Amino acid sequence: VQIVRTNGLTISGGEYHDNKQSGIFLERGVINAFIDSVKVYGNGLPSTGNTNTNVGVGIRVYDGGSNVNQQSKKITITNSKIHSNNVHGLEFSLNADSIHIFRNEIYNNGKGTSIGSQACGIAFQVGGSDNCIVAENNIYDNLDAGIYMYRLDPNSSHTGNIFHKNTLDNNGGGIILFGAKNSIVSENTVLNTTIKDGVLGW
Repeated sequence: VQIVRTNGLTISGGEYHDNKQSGIFLERGVINAFIDSVKVYGNGLPSTGNTNTNVGVGIRVYDGGSNVNQQSKKITITNSKIHSNNVHGLEFSLNADSIHIFRNEIYNNGKGTSIGSQACGIAFQVGGSDNCIVAENNIYDNLDAGIYMYRLDPNSSHTGNIFHKNTLDNNGGGIILFGAKNSIVSENTVLNTTIKDGVLGW
């Protein structure tokens, strides 16, 4: 499913699996979207031999960057199962703001790739995702971090985000924040990380 430049969207129920790239892809200017009780799994092409495809995300939100008419924001994902995707479970790129992720089960993502720290349960990429809330999710058995918020642009930052009462078990890393300001990390349970720290910020 690919949605472009839409204000007001509800996706409720259904299964989205075994697609070449993403199960659900919200692109360039999707605002006020609500995704509830979906199952998203098995998306992307696994690496074979010397070929590493590095594609395949359960739910991907791609933003238009500096173009304010293409910014994706106010997106809620709840009560869903996102698992066994080639790279990330959830991915938010560029300036995706006001993302709310509540009560989901996110597991076993990134097992078809070798890109390491970019194969996470939840990934906020590049920089500029502000006022997001990630709460009461069960995140486990992902190749690298359960939650990874990082920036590539040194002039950008993730600001005012909340990570509350999530359970992270047996991920490569726990909650990793890079280039984040004014974050709140509270009452999470992080255990059995296999590569990195439980909570790391820099």
